Amino acid sequence: SLDDVINKIEFKKVSFSVAPDNLHLLRDIKFSASKGQRIAIVGKIGCGKTSLLKLILRLEEYSNGTIEINEQDIRKIDIKVLRDKISFVSQEAYIFSDTIINNITMGRTDISKEAIEKAIEVSQLKQDMDKFPKGLNTFVGTRGLSISGGQKQRLSLARALSINPEVLVLDDATSAMDALTEENFWRIFKEEFPQTICLLATHRIKTIENSDHIITLSAGHIAEQGKHKELMAANGLYKEIYERQKLEEELHKIKPEN
Repeated sequence: SLDDVINKIEFKKVSFSVAPDNLHLLRDIKFSASKGQRIAIVGKIGCGKTSLLKLILRLEEYSNGTIEINEQDIRKIDIKVLRDKISFVSQEAYIFSDTIINNITMGRTDISKEAIEKAIEVSQLKQDMDKFPKGLNTFVGTRGLSISGGQKQRLSLARALSINPEVLVLDDATSAMDALTEENFWRIFKEEFPQTICLLATHRIKTIENSDHIITLSAGHIAEQGKHKELMAANGLYKEIYERQKLEEELHKIKPEN
């Protein structure tokens, strides 16, 4: 079992292949993440970022190597225990036809009012509250108030944070937010969840730059890993991806969302 707080996740030569032709989506992945660290995973589309993140929650099962949490093989940890400690937010924010509060708690009765308030503040959903006529009791989704892509992502983040996760996994989960909203999210997240391990795939350069460790994936293997400055100095794939992304952001000068 996993009684203690998660203080380390380690990938030990992990490979992941899919049937029927045993195509390797990930090969020989080695890295570790410690308490309070933010690890960014970057790479071109189709390089294996989502597959890597899904392995942590056992949404996919790896074929070789091991993933260890606190030096225990994750396959030996009860999956419910694992998922009670790890929150996963994908790019497609799932919103149910229900109230905002029910979208956050998902029927869990063990989430305190304080935890909900903290989740709403950190996720930046607080800035939307005056747009919701009945506050947390506003009905959203197909039969309720139509909400924007950024609002959906903030609501999904609030849901993920409400359980006070020990690990937060974000798969491009802030893509619909404007840059300022995302910066505010990270600033407050670090203050309110200082011990939480965060693993994320993102294209936002400021988020990547400010990460403690960056992993550059290429066709399923790690091409480079390190800190932003080291990787820029290495003049490799990371620098190429970073500069292309920077140019794209400048061209779009990401417009604030409504």
